[in-house]
Amino acid sequence: METPALRALQTRDMFTANVRTDEDIRSILRQRVDTVYHPVGPASTGTTPE
Repeated sequence: METPALRALQTRDMFTANVRTDEDIRSILRQRVDTVYHPVGPASTGTTPE
């Protein structure tokens, strides 16, 4: 959002405008943070026989 092409579209700080305290930081992180993982199955990988 900080690039010249997108800057004109940004009208306000979308996520941290009201962050003032450490508890505000914790709260916004709880709301916004997520994990990204790669699901795997039970099949073995590699060249070692089971």
